[in-house]
Amino acid sequence: MNPFLGGVILGEKVVWNFELNVVKEYLSKFYSSNFACIREYLANAIAAQFKANVNDPIRVEIYPSKIVIEDNGIGISKKTFREVFMWFGRSENKNVSGVQGMFGLGAKSFMMLTGEKGKMIMKTRSRETDEAYSAILTSYGAEIIDDGGKEDYGTRFEIYPEEPLSSRTINSFVNEIRELFDFSRIPIELLVLEDGDSVKLSIGVHNHEIKMLEEDEFYELGVLKTVPAHESWKSWRHDKYAIVLGDVLAKRLMYSPPRGFFLRIKVEDGRIVNVLGRKVRTPVPTPNRDDFKEGHRDFTTLMELKYRLILFKRDFSNFLHMSAQDLSSYSSEQLEELQKALNRIHSYWESYSDAIEREIPKFLSLKRTADILLTELPAYGVWGGIRRNGRRITVLCKDIIYLAATGRKTGYLKRRPNSKKELDLEDAGIYAVYVDNPAIIEFL
Repeated sequence: MNPFLGGVILGEKVVWNFELNVVKEYLSKFYSSNFACIREYLANAIAAQFKANVNDPIRVEIYPSKIVIEDNGIGISKKTFREVFMWFGRSENKNVSGVQGMFGLGAKSFMMLTGEKGKMIMKTRSRETDEAYSAILTSYGAEIIDDGGKEDYGTRFEIYPEEPLSSRTINSFVNEIRELFDFSRIPIELLVLEDGDSVKLSIGVHNHEIKMLEEDEFYELGVLKTVPAHESWKSWRHDKYAIVLGDVLAKRLMYSPPRGFFLRIKVEDGRIVNVLGRKVRTPVPTPNRDDFKEGHRDFTTLMELKYRLILFKRDFSNFLHMSAQDLSSYSSEQLEELQKALNRIHSYWESYSDAIEREIPKFLSLKRTADILLTELPAYGVWGGIRRNGRRITVLCKDIIYLAATGRKTGYLKRRPNSKKELDLEDAGIYAVYVDNPAIIEFL
């Protein structure tokens, strides 16, 4: 009789074909802490719900004596259970159908917590076969019980550690979940119960503001506008960037991407894709998902370049179509934001001149245009107008840039000229612009 399953008579017994100490030694080469168990089971739960096209929150509960991870995904058939859990170090696992085929090594990670004396109870209902059963997994094997398993489709894991979890360990687990699954597309509802106190957290990308720049079946590229959990501890500066492998944050990057850079890599199989006219291989994560395997920088570098190019073209286009009327209504805060945008334009140009010249072919001499924009017109724009057919019309930044690029005389005035001066300038073929708004003068 099994007290954990309400006195149900035990069913089929499965004996592992490996020893606990061998598994733990092998797992320690890939996983730096016992949290790997939670990370692997959570990542698999997310993948299982994606395969089932279910967006229900994944439920995680952490107690000193138990950890629960429950999803409404595809479930695990008995055939898949045996193939994933019974064998160790067998290459056939990668050919197992469904999400669990990628689970191989990570499926054994529960043993890092349960050791010799602990156990894991699994309750599941398979969408593929409609099998509903439970299993008790220990360091020696498993017992499969036909007791109806989980009421709904999906899988519930209850992990009973060999030793109770300390407060420090629980806090560490919570922080790791908050950071690594901060951008999970499926919400994670986390409940922590310790010493009578409870904490509830909702974790996932729904907590963030991301302006998507480009998206396809292989990746998402966007501007992250909120502070990610892995940056929240910095009180003085937030870089606001995130590179996500599926739904798990890549933490161990040896460099800092551009500020605001958000990249989600949706595939993990190293397939070849086209980025900025170049064929490049998508990154493959290491078994522990902490980092990429060698060669990932080709892909991420091109994606960072694409990110900068998209923002350059957006900011540059916005600036070209700005007029005096636009700027005269700006507050000091808006002018500061404009200055930042213009600084970004300059930095993008300096860092990526060749690529920008390829990407924006409509400017015949982009370098000359940028030089005029960034150095020869300190006002960064046009305030004023010119007469055409007896009528004064608004002059946009693009007009003055075009005039300067084609050899016309251009300049700017800080004081509005009188009518005679305006006519004198026009007669001399000098296209002057002016501003009399104090805030804009300060901005200049």
